[in-house]
Amino acid sequence: MSNNNIKRRYPVLYLQHGAGENERAWTKQGKANFLMDNIINSRQAVPMIVVMDNGYARKPGVKLPPDSWGNEAFGEVVIKDLIPLIDSQYRTIGNRNNKTRLGRK
Repeated sequence: MSNNNIKRRYPVLYLQHGAGENERAWTKQGKANFLMDNIINSRQAVPMIVVMDNGYARKPGVKLPPDSWGNEAFGEVVIKDLIPLIDSQYRTIGNRNNKTRLGRK
């Protein structure tokens, strides 16, 4: 690793799994690790940080219907907790244009 990589900052890709799955779905089913390696190696994408969160966030005290996935607070958790945590722990490019969220429904 060259010395200039020590200070390099990276864009962030937030991947959200489908309902009933968890954060491992992107690597187990989607093979995201292999896909990203190939896409970056072919120069179709730049090196980036990929975040695959659990994606379930319930609001305390809120009664949900039995068929609810318990993700009513997910957006709030991503904005207020997850993004700031990733930005504080990793060398991210700290602007909105370098954060992308993809999800499956």
